[in-house]
Amino acid sequence: MNNALASSNLKVMENYVKNLNSKNRNSKASMIGVFTTHYGDEAVASALVAAEKNAKTTEAANTIKQLRKDQLSAWLTSKVSIDDVFHLLKFRDDGYAVLASSKMEVLDDYMRLFNREKSGHETLLDVLTKGYVGEGYLTKVLERGKKDASTSELATALENALFNKWSVENLRSEDVLKKLGLGRDMKKVLFDSNRDILTRYISMYNAKNAESKTSLIQTLSTHYGDGIVAGTLVIASWDKNTETLARQLRSDQLTEWLTSQTSVAEVFPRLKLGDDRYPDLIDPKVEVLDDYIKLFNREKSGQETCSMPLQRASVETTFF
Repeated sequence: MNNALASSNLKVMENYVKNLNSKNRNSKASMIGVFTTHYGDEAVASALVAAEKNAKTTEAANTIKQLRKDQLSAWLTSKVSIDDVFHLLKFRDDGYAVLASSKMEVLDDYMRLFNREKSGHETLLDVLTKGYVGEGYLTKVLERGKKDASTSELATALENALFNKWSVENLRSEDVLKKLGLGRDMKKVLFDSNRDILTRYISMYNAKNAESKTSLIQTLSTHYGDGIVAGTLVIASWDKNTETLARQLRSDQLTEWLTSQTSVAEVFPRLKLGDDRYPDLIDPKVEVLDDYIKLFNREKSGQETCSMPLQRASVETTFF
């Protein structure tokens, strides 16, 4: 395709198509149609952008510019949606590098044309979110893009736009957790880069909602429950790959309970240690209970022991 656009025969082909159409009123031949049929939408679009930038004469530049307009017009006439163009240009094949590619320029041009002609209100963020099948994948593309100088500006702008969109919609941190694909497996949260996105959104949310501040550990506990979070974190703290993060979140969980005036007796049922009548002392959550008892006794001058909540649970289970 690049060779075709750089060929001296391009003008010859253009004149041939014009002549063919003038002699045959039923003919709908076009240069862009011929190129697209032979090379495909993606190759044509990318080649045209590159050719326009490298054109050596005004005549060549004008010819290429017209071909670019013809491609957009052909899509519009064929009722191709902006989402369709995302797929025609094979955005997902290029990873984060697409943010700096000619495909992005073509998509943006078509979006502007489509919105103007169809009274649409699509934004680039809307199109990319749908194209990447949700925020969970898009944010990972943007995170990678932020680390590359050639894509960092657009990636950062899109991420900020996404955060602002969530903020305007007044999404809770748990809502964002789900959008980011972090709501299905607590273990996955510890390895998923989207955890950092969630943490940053929580900071933004807290800055705008002083009366309803939250935290990552609160968000995880609300969604998964204290027991699942606690057990997962204990096991993760044994793994060198997640040890630092897991220990920090374990500390945050204990501090959250203490700050909210949660008693040792109240923590026990939250951990669901007594679900099978007699607690399983091998359960990793026993370690969490013991840690909280130590923290509680130190900060509240208490005298709780690990056996006391276990005995109370046993008595309550027997009574009922």
